[in-house]
Amino acid sequence: MTEYNRTELGKKATERGFVIRTGTAEVQQMATKIKYRTNIRFGSVLYFYILI
Repeated sequence: MTEYNRTELGKKATERGFVIRTGTAEVQQMATKIKYRTNIRFGSVLYFYILI
């Protein structure tokens, strides 16, 4: 169970990292368009991943 969960989390993390790395500019454009209205938490998480 733990190994399966870890692999699943790893896949999700890598997918997120890939999307974030490839779509950084797009995310920033979206955030500026929305003016961080609903993306404050989402943006902070994204920037946290980008810094890492």
